[in-house]
Amino acid sequence: MEEVEVVGEVRRMGNSLAVIIPSKAAKRANIREGVPVRAKVFVEVPEPFGLLAGRARGAFDRRKEGLWRDRI
Repeated sequence: MEEVEVVGEVRRMGNSLAVIIPSKAAKRANIREGVPVRAKVFVEVPEPFGLLAGRARGAFDRRKEGLWRDRI
């Protein structure tokens, strides 16, 4: 039995959901239409603190130099 690891997005096909097996991986594992397969599905959940790691950088400047303040 040949093992293939596929990483990709789940797509809707009719009323079902599917993961696409790339043709190169299917040929390597001798998978054809109608061949029975066994699959394990794992969902990768991002870390909650890492969701905005790259987006918040540079959003504001904490330094108050050069700012005009009308209220003290």
